[in-house]
Amino acid sequence: MSFVVMLMIGGWVAALSMIGFCALKESGKLLKIHKRIGLWLETSAPQFRMPEERLRAEMRSDEP
Repeated sequence: MSFVVMLMIGGWVAALSMIGFCALKESGKLLKIHKRIGLWLETSAPQFRMPEERLRAEMRSDEP
């Protein structure tokens, strides 16, 4: 495939993706999709929480 053909295909892909992005943004669905992805990432990510007692003990040990 020549370089010019690859540039043309890339241009069309970029143009169509921008049209789709703008259409989703204007319809309000983009915000819903963003919130749904954020919620999914929060629930699927492993939770790395320290117990409060350990956190308090570390804070006390940092004091002079």
